[in-house]
Amino acid sequence: MHGSRAHTEVVFFHKRSKVLVLTDLIENMPAKTLPLWVRPLAWAAGILAPNGKMPIDIWFSFAGNRDKLRKALARMLEWKPETVVLAHGDILRENAPQRLREGFRNLAPCGHGH
Repeated sequence: MHGSRAHTEVVFFHKRSKVLVLTDLIENMPAKTLPLWVRPLAWAAGILAPNGKMPIDIWFSFAGNRDKLRKALARMLEWKPETVVLAHGDILRENAPQRLREGFRNLAPCGHGH
């Protein structure tokens, strides 16, 4: 996945199990696993479970190239994942397509927004 000025991500999809694997695009960290001093920072970054999202620094690194991010999201949604495994935080086991949209900070689909 390209488009970030500072970050390149590889996305994996296992067709048989319908599992999508992401490393840094979405983080969904349970507060109880974080040191107390990190929790407010994680909250401010929007990466606390159960509503984790793309970390704000990665989101901003796609400025000017969100079209590539939209296309990548559209492709992931076409795969119809049932589970999203994250390198950072709780696995997204229910409503995977909706959780992906929300995790990408409610990025508008291709042709619908900026």
